[in-house]
Amino acid sequence: MKAAPKNDDPTRFLPVGVRKSYFLLSKADRDVLNIALGKYQPAKSEPILVGGARLLKPALRLLTLYRLRIDEICDGKAVTSYTRWLEAVQVKDESVFVTLNPRFTRIWLEVKKRLIDSAQQTINPGVSH
Repeated sequence: MKAAPKNDDPTRFLPVGVRKSYFLLSKADRDVLNIALGKYQPAKSEPILVGGARLLKPALRLLTLYRLRIDEICDGKAVTSYTRWLEAVQVKDESVFVTLNPRFTRIWLEVKKRLIDSAQQTINPGVSH
């Protein structure tokens, strides 16, 4: 059984199903995802450079083998979706680029907002946003 995420662990803000899906990934696959998330900018739609040819195999696994589980409430009903982590993988001159799945990027933006709010609460306790 895995321990609960620590307070400095950004995955603590992920929905439970997404967190479980994330931790089922191999370290190499999580590394590709972490690089892409670290470079992700919502205003840009270009593929994200994650590294060299050694990352092609983990990126392709994220595209084809692994599924992300998203549990949501829509119109008062529980809905579970299984979708890919990545939308696309491209190789240009030995460099690997990925495009994140749009359904996951929405969740990631919510997580980043919570992280920023949490960091601000740590810096300025008692101040609400």
